[in-house]
Amino acid sequence: MTEFRLIISPDPRHLLEAAADGFLTPLEATDDNPFPTPQYLLALRQGGLRDDLIRLAAERGVKGWFDPPLVIFHELPEWLGHTERKPLGDYERLVLLGAVLQQTAGNVLGRIHRIGAFVDAVDRLFGELVSEGVTAGQFSNAAAHSEGDEFELARDRELAAVYAAYLDALEKENRRDGRDTYVDCARAVQRDADGLAQRLGGRREIRIFGLHDLRGGWRTLLAALRASPALDRIILYAGDETLLDEGLTDAVEHLTGTPRFGVEPPADGKKSSHKVDLICAPDIDREIEEVARRVRALAEGGVPLHRIAVVSRKARPHVDIAVDVLERMGVPATARRRIGFTEIPAVRAVSALFEAAAQGWTRRALVNLAAQPYYANDFDTRVVNYLGYTTSLSGLDAWLEALRELEAKAQASEGQEEGAGSRHRRALPNPVRITKTREALERFAAHVHPTDTSRPLTEWVAWLDDLLDADPLEIERRIYTVPEHRYDIARLDIAGWNALRGVLREWRKALELWADDDAPLDAAQFHERLQDVLSGDAALWTPTRRGVLVLEGLAAMYRPVDHLFVVGMESGRF
Repeated sequence: MTEFRLIISPDPRHLLEAAADGFLTPLEATDDNPFPTPQYLLALRQGGLRDDLIRLAAERGVKGWFDPPLVIFHELPEWLGHTERKPLGDYERLVLLGAVLQQTAGNVLGRIHRIGAFVDAVDRLFGELVSEGVTAGQFSNAAAHSEGDEFELARDRELAAVYAAYLDALEKENRRDGRDTYVDCARAVQRDADGLAQRLGGRREIRIFGLHDLRGGWRTLLAALRASPALDRIILYAGDETLLDEGLTDAVEHLTGTPRFGVEPPADGKKSSHKVDLICAPDIDREIEEVARRVRALAEGGVPLHRIAVVSRKARPHVDIAVDVLERMGVPATARRRIGFTEIPAVRAVSALFEAAAQGWTRRALVNLAAQPYYANDFDTRVVNYLGYTTSLSGLDAWLEALRELEAKAQASEGQEEGAGSRHRRALPNPVRITKTREALERFAAHVHPTDTSRPLTEWVAWLDDLLDADPLEIERRIYTVPEHRYDIARLDIAGWNALRGVLREWRKALELWADDDAPLDAAQFHERLQDVLSGDAALWTPTRRGVLVLEGLAAMYRPVDHLFVVGMESGRF
């Protein structure tokens, strides 16, 4: 049986130095081993810890490693192995689950007017089940022995039936949920010990740094690794004793050394040198302004920026506000900023197209489109407003007909002499502007006329995917047309555009495979479905990678710093 050890220290840097000792000492090449690397696989909780390790190695004169056995948690299957079953993407999973719900819903779930609105809740439940490797039989047995009223018992039985049908559908397609990565990895470890030994390159030790709990399939994976004949030792490095409750360890070791930060007084009774200040502020802005002022003072005092961290309970709005305030004070910040897809200008431009179609191409909708810098159109808002304020128009065909009539009227009145009716004639828009707007609308309508027709969701997604691929409206080209030195705008738009294209491709493929609802949707209904799909975030790192660390709470775990500011600690919320 593989040895299983737990090493504990409240000092994250001390703990990291112990876990990565093989990476922090220069290795001597020999004739038998010309490209030496550490003799164990080190798995770190997150990428920021890998950055910290590389920085520590550079400070100690380590010039690098060839093919280092260094991964972060989600990269573990590359070393430990995985089965041949391909994981579903987020949108593939939602489409498949929606189809299964439609087919399997009984007396309880079948009463829901729009069962698609229930998919997210079921998806979250099933995600917890598959990540722990719960089988359909186990869930069905738990549902049969649950407590509650008649409605709750019937609901649980239906959910168990849906879960079984969902797993059957995955099995039939040789796919897996995608949130069962560690369980899938455990299956590969159990099936092929020789393959594991080969992938590890003869290494027989695995070190895992920053594992806080065993949810999400870790319990299954660790059990498989411990039973594997390819390993001699597994060592977990943690900041506290939480994992002791799991009963997995053969031995526990507490690293010696004084923690860099702690609330307990020194053993000798002397006053601690650590200082903890409480900042009380009336609102978020004032709170972060005070923090930024203190950070600026530390920076001017010579403290390296990457040794200062501002940690927030949640990403928004604190991370964004902190980065902005620090930049205003001239302090570079390093942060992974989350931006909602629907807040990205290029994505909003695409959404505006369906908003206009859903409104029936009213005057206001066309004026909004004319103001979009991402569309290659030549709408003249003065012409659009002239027609819209004098005549109630709806639909692209009605606008084109009205523009032709106005164009003819303006051209006929242009050559007439000044007279009694000249005041009215002068109120007409210039014929050249009218012609330019009419031609622009004709070109625009040729590409977007399909939005006036109801069609199944599959056809809507395919049409939009093809439209953005051909890009006749030149949205992508205009993304790169940015003011001088404002590349930050382009970075955000490119991230949003690429994410949108990826979402549509995955959504389209999933609908072609599993969609069974061919009910026609109009533009407004499709826009609503599109907004639901685009409810996620795009993540962008700030250009500065060695500035003050601005982190979300979980991302700050095990990151060693000298000066820590925690913001967003409102009473009852932190």
